[in-house]
Amino acid sequence: MARFQRVRPRRSAKPRPLPSADRWSAPVGVWAKAPVRVHVSLAVLVVLAAGACLRAGSATGWLVLAAYLVSLLVHEGAHVLATARLRRLTPSGREPLALVLGPVGAIHTQQPSDDPRERVFVAMAGPLASLGLVVASLFCLVVVEGPATPPLARPLLLSPISLFSGDGATTPLGLLAATLVAVNWPLFILNLAPASPFDGAAGLRSWLDLLIGERAARDVTLAVGLLTAALLLAAGGALSLTDFGAPWIGAAMAALAVIIAFGAIGDASNGANAAAWLPPSDDDYIGVSLRDVKPDVLRHAEIGGHAEIGDFVRDAFQEETDPYDLSIDRFDEAQVDDILAKVHVSGVHALTANERAVLERASQRYQLRRRNES
Repeated sequence: MARFQRVRPRRSAKPRPLPSADRWSAPVGVWAKAPVRVHVSLAVLVVLAAGACLRAGSATGWLVLAAYLVSLLVHEGAHVLATARLRRLTPSGREPLALVLGPVGAIHTQQPSDDPRERVFVAMAGPLASLGLVVASLFCLVVVEGPATPPLARPLLLSPISLFSGDGATTPLGLLAATLVAVNWPLFILNLAPASPFDGAAGLRSWLDLLIGERAARDVTLAVGLLTAALLLAAGGALSLTDFGAPWIGAAMAALAVIIAFGAIGDASNGANAAAWLPPSDDDYIGVSLRDVKPDVLRHAEIGGHAEIGDFVRDAFQEETDPYDLSIDRFDEAQVDDILAKVHVSGVHALTANERAVLERASQRYQLRRRNES
């Protein structure tokens, strides 16, 4: 007769720390039921820009700052509307998705959905909104400025500051349109970068998830991010050695390359799935350590049997659920046996993000049941 080791949830487990983006942000309110926080980098940027505007005493500086903040709100509003459109903003029994506003958009500490197609839709909503502002502003610029529009092309791309001199837009509406273009086209391009905190990372990884699976999508996204960083660094270095006339572009590209490289490496260690687990070394999600369970327990753990872990999983699925989670519960229940067998044969490290998510959901229902009974 097999000997079984009693598995107990941790009694003194410390609460998980907030994600790094949350630790460097402050709450500012709620937007469409989603808690909104401001990252310290955005606050510092706005304060420095406001100080420069006060020192210069120029109305155009305030116009640029206002256009930037409005563009940022439109960009993030598109993400919120896309999430709400999918009715995933506040699913039953789940916390609403938090938005952490940064200099180029929101730093999402959670993913809006387990469906890769929905994640692509939500991720690309922001860049598409910025592109829409560029197109609308260009149309307005052509209508207002007329023949003066073609000479504005080079300043818009290479020297936006020159737009606010006497050689720039000739009308207030044209100046506003040119400012929106100058602000939103970099915002659009930057958010296509395949690394956090940019939207292109979530969009590319979720799209690849549909084609080649989550694990391969993670590796390909990492490779694309590092390749993009290398190309940007090389291009920035080349520009700094030429007489192109825009030295700030080379410096900006080099700085962006560093951000993308570190972001891509960080993304590779994070699950793309909304319910993905912590790394295997952290057992706080499930409340017990699978590494401390004897192999014979996992080998004989069957749903409905007498093993402790079998009772644990069975109790987790006896919890009453909302209609929204009913199909997920049935899907999970059909997979638990196979997942536990895989843990016994190959270890926790062999589990995919989806398999870890199944066990996490079972753990959440089990812990909710224990709280209700107590």
